[in-house]
Amino acid sequence: MVSLIGEKIKKLPVYLMHTPTLPKNASVIVAGMGLEMPFDETWLKNLLLTNDLPLVIDASLCHHELIVELLASQKSLVLTPHPKEFSSILCFTCKKKVSVEQIQSHRFLYAKKFSETFPHVVLVLKGANTIIAHKGELFINTYGTPALAKGGSGDVLAGMIGALIAQGYSLKDAAIHASLAHALVSKKLTCNNFALTPLDICKGLKCL
Repeated sequence: MVSLIGEKIKKLPVYLMHTPTLPKNASVIVAGMGLEMPFDETWLKNLLLTNDLPLVIDASLCHHELIVELLASQKSLVLTPHPKEFSSILCFTCKKKVSVEQIQSHRFLYAKKFSETFPHVVLVLKGANTIIAHKGELFINTYGTPALAKGGSGDVLAGMIGALIAQGYSLKDAAIHASLAHALVSKKLTCNNFALTPLDICKGLKCL
């Protein structure tokens, strides 16, 4: 069961719940996708850090200084940035600017160093040949297609990782399995790259 947490009631599909507070039986929090800036930092910080639930962090939160506190908290954490978001994370954590171009030229180096610096974090560096990094160990997913560059595809991946964590997978295994399934769905879909939508990925999962 997935619940959207927030005070504003949004029009939701029938399979999503709405709640203003964290459900008592929650098992994982996925945050950052579709998060509008500016947001209530105090409320969100309280939501993410006043419990022992694992976190999957993506999108807008990769560009916010709150990421520093999340990393310092030592909570179980999965980060799913694309190169520009990873550049922001490195800027916050390393106190120096690392360009997207530098990251793309040395993807394995930066992913490995980051995972060694933050061993409690599983890093999913998206892009051609997505890298899953944990404690200096790198796993490379070579099955992705250009169709996954469509906006919203990464949001689906973050949700998939959260879903597997909720089912008992370790953070590393959830990231690996979700990344693989995400890529295999894109290979199975026969529509052209421009026509693929994030909902197509969701629907394709049941056909794997």
